[in-house]
Amino acid sequence: GAYIGKDGERLHIRPAKSPPQFVPLIQVSQVCLFGNVQITSAAIRELADRNIPICHFSYGGWFNAVTTGMSHKNVELRMAQYRTA
Repeated sequence: GAYIGKDGERLHIRPAKSPPQFVPLIQVSQVCLFGNVQITSAAIRELADRNIPICHFSYGGWFNAVTTGMSHKNVELRMAQYRTA
């Protein structure tokens, strides 16, 4: 029943029965969601822009899906290869 949102340059995490927490995005390498967790589209968009994967798991820990951004790391390499060829 947790909720994850974006608050400036940090993630705002509100667990169901705990006080809210803030995590700077620069310290996040991946986000793992277990069970019924809500995440805002702004948080998804920011994580995707930073190529930070979001892994979705069931309550029992079974892997369901992964959400990742469009990685454009090879565009400059391909352009250089084309010019050279």
